[in-house]
Amino acid sequence: MIKALIIEDEISAREELLTALEKYEDIEIADQCGDLFSAMKLIRQHKPDIIFLDICLPGHDYDVPTQNEDWPELGFTLLDYLDVDEHQPHIIIVSSYSRYTLRAFEANVLDYLQKPVLDDRLETTIERIREQCSETKKQPAPFPDRSLERLPVYSNNRVRFVKLEDIEFVESRGPAGIYVVCEDKSYYTELTLKLILEKTNFFQSQKQFIVNPDAVLEFGRVSDTNRATIYTHSKKEVPVARGFRSAVMQRLGLKGDDVS
Repeated sequence: MIKALIIEDEISAREELLTALEKYEDIEIADQCGDLFSAMKLIRQHKPDIIFLDICLPGHDYDVPTQNEDWPELGFTLLDYLDVDEHQPHIIIVSSYSRYTLRAFEANVLDYLQKPVLDDRLETTIERIREQCSETKKQPAPFPDRSLERLPVYSNNRVRFVKLEDIEFVESRGPAGIYVVCEDKSYYTELTLKLILEKTNFFQSQKQFIVNPDAVLEFGRVSDTNRATIYTHSKKEVPVARGFRSAVMQRLGLKGDDVS
């Protein structure tokens, strides 16, 4: 059975695709959603083989800069947010527009379907899916390795995109999840610490913490202990584990004599 996920914000288009896929008994629709943040969560939950992905995802649940024409193309942005070491699905782009075709295949998607999806064209796509998801399990081609400029977070029932320059550190709070900490507030994110570490210039100070170097105000030891701590510009304290101390000091351009 081939497990699939549909990410499409238009309910009518989603229902049309669901109806079209019903006749393929080897395609199981594990779940569906209409926004990027839910998609990230469902991908980690279901680990689908295939994702049918719309490109223009934003709706009223998003808080994005409308003056930037790239932001409505959050389908492509989703690829940047996937931790492919954790799970990498095959991607089928489903769009009303042909202008994204070249960009889609440059991103190594498996196929590109234009709405309305015709039955014979979908049949070709399904055969391609079956070939890729056969017993030999062909691995998806890697997505473009692009650095992140903003991190998606959840705030007041809206998805926000926080600039890296506004982030002081990112913290794993165990079962509560990953939180992006800014000067005035912290926000929940579906991204993993590992992915943020790999796609930004942040560095790790402890297993549960990664830090924005531009947010570091001081580095020192807490009085009465030998525990090293980073102090951010907003006076927050970020612990530095013994095993990370040397690398942190090197990253900050410090020597042993520089730390009191």
